[in-house]
Amino acid sequence: MGITASTAFESLNQNELLLRLVSSEPVELNSSFWSDLLSFSFSAPLKSEDTKALADATRPLCSRLVDNGVASGNLYTLVQLFVWRCDLLCHAHQSGETIQDEMALLTYNSLLLIRQLTQHLLTNCTEDELQNFFNPPAPSPPNSPAAVPRKTQAGSSAGDVDRSSPTIRGAEAAPACQVDSTSRGAMVSGGSGGAPYVNQARMMVSAESGYSVLDDDMDVPLTKVFADGAVVRPTGSLTGGTTTRKIVATAKKAPRPIPYSASSDTLASDRIDGSAESLLDSLCLALGVLPADGDMMHGLIVECMQMFLVLLSTQQDGRKMGFALDHLVMNCNCAKDVVKSLLTYFVKQPAPPVKPTTGGILDGLWSMVFTPSPDAKKSEVLSPLGHLSLHLLLVLTNYFQQRGQKNPFHFSLCFMADDRDRGANSADVSFPFHLDSLYNTMCTQLTQDQATLLLYLLLHSNYRVAGYILSRTDIDNMVLPLLHMLYTAEEQNQQHIYMMLIVALILTQDEQFNRAVHEIELKSVPWYKERALGSITLGSLLVLVILRTIQYNMAKLRDKFLHNNCLAALANMSASIRNIHPFAAQRLLGLFEGLSKKHQRLLRLESRSKEVKEAKDTEEQAWDVSALEEVLRTILEIINAALTTMLVHNPHLIYALLHHQRVLSPYSTLSQFSDIMSNIDMVLTFFSSRLEDSSNASVDEVLAMIARGVRQWPHDCLARFPDLRFKYVEEEHSEEFFIPYIWQLVHTSPLLSLKKTTAG
Repeated sequence: MGITASTAFESLNQNELLLRLVSSEPVELNSSFWSDLLSFSFSAPLKSEDTKALADATRPLCSRLVDNGVASGNLYTLVQLFVWRCDLLCHAHQSGETIQDEMALLTYNSLLLIRQLTQHLLTNCTEDELQNFFNPPAPSPPNSPAAVPRKTQAGSSAGDVDRSSPTIRGAEAAPACQVDSTSRGAMVSGGSGGAPYVNQARMMVSAESGYSVLDDDMDVPLTKVFADGAVVRPTGSLTGGTTTRKIVATAKKAPRPIPYSASSDTLASDRIDGSAESLLDSLCLALGVLPADGDMMHGLIVECMQMFLVLLSTQQDGRKMGFALDHLVMNCNCAKDVVKSLLTYFVKQPAPPVKPTTGGILDGLWSMVFTPSPDAKKSEVLSPLGHLSLHLLLVLTNYFQQRGQKNPFHFSLCFMADDRDRGANSADVSFPFHLDSLYNTMCTQLTQDQATLLLYLLLHSNYRVAGYILSRTDIDNMVLPLLHMLYTAEEQNQQHIYMMLIVALILTQDEQFNRAVHEIELKSVPWYKERALGSITLGSLLVLVILRTIQYNMAKLRDKFLHNNCLAALANMSASIRNIHPFAAQRLLGLFEGLSKKHQRLLRLESRSKEVKEAKDTEEQAWDVSALEEVLRTILEIINAALTTMLVHNPHLIYALLHHQRVLSPYSTLSQFSDIMSNIDMVLTFFSSRLEDSSNASVDEVLAMIARGVRQWPHDCLARFPDLRFKYVEEEHSEEFFIPYIWQLVHTSPLLSLKKTTAG
């Protein structure tokens, strides 16, 4: 009997099967113990607080594994079982067979145990120590207790074959294979059954049974002939008087021989690799091949994602991942399938399974953690699969890589194309995807950091997707959620503010976008609380929110990077500003006035050298004269660009300039501003002359006079300056920002509870 669904966390430490698993006693791969252990129905936690409680409750068991696991090799054997069952599931799916719930259940349970044990090892062992748990145990001396089968009460040994294991059809037929002595880590090619799939560096099969050898350390006699008649040729090394040769089979995509003996239904333990690399390889295969259809498979895919994140968690401090997993990640040949599957789960946001009502072992098993708790909070994740898929996608696509390396997951995302494009199946496209669905899902998820990160990746790295997004006529569906989040910047983390502003900067690099946002009319903006805006263009709202972010940064963050991005986005838009909202125009000149007062104060302090030092040591330390002058000039350049190209379409900007004329006048005499002020002075002089006799005029009357003056304005009288164009360029070592940020999101996820690792 295994663990029952009603078993409390506290009782796990007394479970006999778990105690044996973590003991020093090795358990054979074909022992019936594994069926007993894995046939449990347990409400596995999928909330971070419950996961932490489970980890705390099982800490004594995991500590025993630390003491005994290397000697027993039981974790290695458990990984072997998962790898085997995962291969069976993939083989069945690709062959068009129905996946049995019981097989999915056993596969899930084995992975659940592996994850709990591995997570403890990652947080309590060094990399060298960790590697030993994923190696096969050293063989015991012939007369040692571990080598003598333990007799049960029925007289059979504890290592009895589990006859309930599923039988593989066609296992007796040895597949044809090709031998290549120059490459390693590939699969056996040929064979008569099953659809092709790849799983690297895993299978170790002896020539006696008619299979190829994939282990680089296994030697076989020269005279063995494979099923297709291929003979292994020697290079001359001698072992035990027989010429031997290391054999490696090659093929890119081919069915893998099932690890059964040709004459029995027992698993061959020396033909299945239980290493961490093999585990990660199986996870890639499962995510790229298996569907999340049905309750059982849904739960298994969720567990695969969690296990993947646990294995990759050694990367969270920005260093290379331990025990050679980095090589496998960077050379994954099914990366595009994994990326496509993760994007599909993110887009579909599949709901968790509904608890079955049929009773029995399946009743309640795959309700697992999918059943919402009574005290569910507002932040509850409605789709665990969609939530985890996006986290894992970000971790994989931002995986740390050495200079010159190509991350296959990042590459696959960067070269994805719309499935409706004519060139969607061309050689330079990783895979086609339905971008309409992806765009709509991102728009609804942009309140989350991880969705903003995905949008950034696509805009910055995938020119096809960027072009698709910028051509959308409903671009407001994406921009409005971003502006809403920026409007509540004080409630957001600083990294999220950065990413939203970078996205805004990338968008404003496109002239089509800048024109479009000033043509999209919004009837109201309910979340803007400072004043009722009424009808406003999306472009004016974008200007307003960015100006508000600048003021928030000046008051709270004082971050130069954030400040520069805000001004760059406004500068990119400046030549396209059209029909600017009166409140946006007032805010723009109000920002200039506030900075001008600070600038004048610093100039006065600069004339008294002693006071300058005192001022810079206090409130003015982040705003010296040169920095302020650079910001002030940028604002004047933004105003000048809007006047030069769109003066006749911006009466409210002219009104705001006239209202702040006294603030602007002193900058006409300063050499660093005189060139840009010449245009602004010309506009002020022209329209002021028409208002000399209207000192008591109302706002509407002044706007009417401006409208008449615009019709009399002489064209091309303003001096032309170079276009204000700023482009975002990712820093050379951007992983120093992205990797810690992404792992911070993983750690704060309501579904996960990962600790800092010591491995490495």
